[in-house]
Amino acid sequence: MLQVLSLRGLLEAIAPELTERLRTAKQATGEVGLRVRGETVGLAWDGGRLTVGEGKRDWVEVGQDGVMKMVLGLVPVEQVVAGERVDVAMLRAAFPVQGTATGVWG
Repeated sequence: MLQVLSLRGLLEAIAPELTERLRTAKQATGEVGLRVRGETVGLAWDGGRLTVGEGKRDWVEVGQDGVMKMVLGLVPVEQVVAGERVDVAMLRAAFPVQGTATGVWG
């Protein structure tokens, strides 16, 4: 089991990869706040640079398992985030489903 001790630390560490994904997807500018276990972190995209900072008030609450599934590309964002939200498009571009190999583990 993986445990997220610092959501901000995790997102800062993977920010270069997320930036490249958002550029490749030609994602429009936007901002989204993620909240995991009481910690809120904001992601702001200006079209060329991703900034990890303070979360906005209208954050997306996700469980620890959900955020890790998004980060690893195991499930679509829609399976983790409940309800219709405008900022889901940014999360979808930042956390696309990644092809995985199957085997004895799954």
